[in-house]
Amino acid sequence: MNLFKNISPIPNFLNLVNTNIMHKISAIILLSFLTLNSFSQAPKSINYQAVARDNAGKVLANKTVSLRLSILDSTATGTAVYIETHSATTNAFGLFTLGIGNGSVVSGTFSNINWGGSNKFLKTEMDATGGTSYSVLGTSQFLSVPYALYAEKSGSSLRPGNGINISGDSIHNIAQDKVVTVTGGGATTVSGTYPNFTITSTDTKGDADSSATNELQNLSITGRQLSISSGNSVYVPADADSSVTNELQTITRTNGTITLSNGGGSIALPDSSATNELQILTRKGDTLFLSNGGKVLMPDSNYWNKNGSNISYTKGNVGVGTNTPNARLHIEDSANAEALKINRIGSTNTGMVGFYNNNKRMGGFDANPGIGLTYYDEASKKNIMTLDTSGNVGIGTSKADAKLEVTGMIHSSKLGYKFPDSSVQVSAAHTYHAGKGILLKNDTFSLDTNYVLQNLAFNPEYPDGTSSIVTVAIDISNSSYTVPLGKNLHVIKYLGSDSLVIDSINTGARGIDNFIVGSGKKLSIFKIANGHSGLIQGYLSDAHVIPVILKASTNTTYTVPVGKKLYETYHNPSFCTVYLGGNALFSSMGIFTQGNTIKLTGDGCMFGFLK
Repeated sequence: MNLFKNISPIPNFLNLVNTNIMHKISAIILLSFLTLNSFSQAPKSINYQAVARDNAGKVLANKTVSLRLSILDSTATGTAVYIETHSATTNAFGLFTLGIGNGSVVSGTFSNINWGGSNKFLKTEMDATGGTSYSVLGTSQFLSVPYALYAEKSGSSLRPGNGINISGDSIHNIAQDKVVTVTGGGATTVSGTYPNFTITSTDTKGDADSSATNELQNLSITGRQLSISSGNSVYVPADADSSVTNELQTITRTNGTITLSNGGGSIALPDSSATNELQILTRKGDTLFLSNGGKVLMPDSNYWNKNGSNISYTKGNVGVGTNTPNARLHIEDSANAEALKINRIGSTNTGMVGFYNNNKRMGGFDANPGIGLTYYDEASKKNIMTLDTSGNVGIGTSKADAKLEVTGMIHSSKLGYKFPDSSVQVSAAHTYHAGKGILLKNDTFSLDTNYVLQNLAFNPEYPDGTSSIVTVAIDISNSSYTVPLGKNLHVIKYLGSDSLVIDSINTGARGIDNFIVGSGKKLSIFKIANGHSGLIQGYLSDAHVIPVILKASTNTTYTVPVGKKLYETYHNPSFCTVYLGGNALFSSMGIFTQGNTIKLTGDGCMFGFLK
């Protein structure tokens, strides 16, 4: 690749001098040209002449080269205020000439360069192939020649006109304020030249008379500026006299009377209008009539019909608190008070609300201070449901002796009955018999530890054994916890107000006991925020069993691997239902053998481990 040097702008043109006499002649001719231009109007460009050589010093003759010229502000590394590109052809001596300011503009405006504001530098870049792969050749400071452009805008070329004075870099207005005369009161035109202007106004008001000067206008004053509504304004001099009776006053109009303030009197205007007379307004049906012409149709307001002391509405729905009722009576209320209030004054306490079908009473709600609210069945003439004043609900009875009393059969069509101890009854009670490994005492089942130890060959309380046990208490309220590699975390108790998340599985579990989390698993709570807690109590041990967590929403079925048993430790039947062979298991099942397929539904999790 050719490297170019000895490229210099005219402001530093003495660098062009070399042993070639033609170059010296070119430099002398250029100097004369710039000198002549300095005495005439400043040119809009700067001549630039240079010789292109390669890096061996050989002249590049008759070659087309590309240049990018940048004018920098203040320093040789300053901001570019103007950038342009050129395509130039060298002569037989490698010489080329161009005008800075006449190239293809990349950025900036040449005529807006502030040559007098700070020093300016020229940065030169060239591509010998005529393309756009420019190489930086150097940066040099502009000296005197470009400042003719600044001189064109300097004070020496400005001539003050009438009323203007130029002193150094300052321009002053030395003319005195002139009086402007305004005549007329209509459309305004300005004529004359400074400082003698004349403002003329032509009356454009449509009027019955021929005078353009007798129109009524409003006169107002703000400070010392007096203005007339359809005209101009003037400044009044300060009040220098001692009289209190010759001050400016306010003119007001009330109907046909014009009044001057401060007791200045009033005058009545003659009424020449034939269209502003008083008229009589009458109504006929839904139409308003004006006596001297004109009428207007009133909107329909006859919604209600009156019949004696009764009123009725039969045209559609009635809305209270809404403009779009979608029922015969539609009530909407965003306040905290009752949306509908029924209050009976008197001793009768029945028949507050009635339900009818073809004018036949089917039932209704009655209120009695001693009983409460009852639903009355017209057919049986009985109260079929009661909510008494103590909060008891009775079905089939007029007074309940418990929170719920039912006279008659109770039928649960799905899921059975849940008792205070969270147990659920789905079928009739029956007699239980303890199987192998199970102890039954009264109504309590327990595990026959001796039998289990003999048949399972390991302690079910410590599935990973009792060696290398380290007790832990872990708070994940504000951060997560990862089970160390090679260890299992046995959770004896999870004390959390928010659901537990294991890796990406939201278990939905809160306050649960006895489950295992495997090696490398991350534990956190669903929402880390003020008021949310998650405390884990348990122990770490060397991992020997394989923890299992089955999410009902993602694991619909699970089959116990061959050679393994699945020991279930926990599932919440309120959120997760476990099925084995089509039967729902409502509490911890215990042990599933190899090949058993279990199905989970709901949104909770089942915990266990493989051994």
